[in-house]
Amino acid sequence: MVDTNKTKVFVYGSLKRTHALNILLQKHNGKFLGYDRIQEKCELLNMGAFPAVVFWNNVPYSYVYGETWELSPEGLAALDFAEGTPSLFDRRKITTDYGGYKAWIYTINPDLAETANDVIEDGFWVPTPDEERFWNFERK
Repeated sequence: MVDTNKTKVFVYGSLKRTHALNILLQKHNGKFLGYDRIQEKCELLNMGAFPAVVFWNNVPYSYVYGETWELSPEGLAALDFAEGTPSLFDRRKITTDYGGYKAWIYTINPDLAETANDVIEDGFWVPTPDEERFWNFERK
């Protein structure tokens, strides 16, 4: 039976398992649905202490790797607060490439994207050993 009160979120940085803000997903009874990725006209940016996805019309399609989680509306509200929505990050709906989920993703305000240190070309922010095994990935 599908719980229509639950929503899905694709996370790619500090909300991933073993990362600092994942405690919010745990605290709000988030359910890990699996490793996932998106393929969009976007870039994964290194903002220093955290990553950020920004959608641009003038870039090629690229992958961003992460995880898809299911959680309650209250849990999503807690994530909004932690992510500084809408001043720092905003949310938009995407469809994940691997799992095929319709999910929210946090995207950085495009004006703030200009302050990024660089683009993370391989689409991974600090991959965990489990992620590396799942995607058969080796950082070069």
